[in-house]
Amino acid sequence: MAIYYGDGSNSNTGRVVQTIFKPKTSSWASSVGSSEVVPTGMYQTITTKTNSSKVLVEVKMSLIIAGSYYGSQWKLMRDSGTDQLSGSPIFVAAGDGNRDQATQGLDANNGSTSDNVQTRGCTFLDTPGNAGAYTYYVVFRDTSTDNFFYLNRGRTDDNNVNQPRSVSSILLQEIAAT
Repeated sequence: MAIYYGDGSNSNTGRVVQTIFKPKTSSWASSVGSSEVVPTGMYQTITTKTNSSKVLVEVKMSLIIAGSYYGSQWKLMRDSGTDQLSGSPIFVAAGDGNRDQATQGLDANNGSTSDNVQTRGCTFLDTPGNAGAYTYYVVFRDTSTDNFFYLNRGRTDDNNVNQPRSVSSILLQEIAAT
């Protein structure tokens, strides 16, 4: 569906109904294995006003993965309700053989550990289907080993100018579809 803003008509189609922005300014680190892990604070709820509304989801993360990287990934998820964080993936690759479906796979050159912060994220236009509360969030997973994921911080997080802190965010916009 193409969305046009300010098309000159009297239609509300494509108009932003509401915007919710959630910055994550604190740091987070965790060893992540094959179980999906939600980073603290990387979720946001929006309550849509009509059954035909779309939700524009924009996720931006400052991220480091330690270890082999192989099998490291993250997924964009949606849950019907408020802050339940037990929903389903909504923006993942098509299934193909034994390959895991992810929003974004995370890999490094030759499997080496990198201390460089990577900006990761996505933009997705969701169609939740009914008016109501929807929580959007990310989950991290590593299918091959337990790797450490670092959000908004360096790997060692030493208290010096060489280990800056950064910010991540989730932006949700309800878009009128009719």
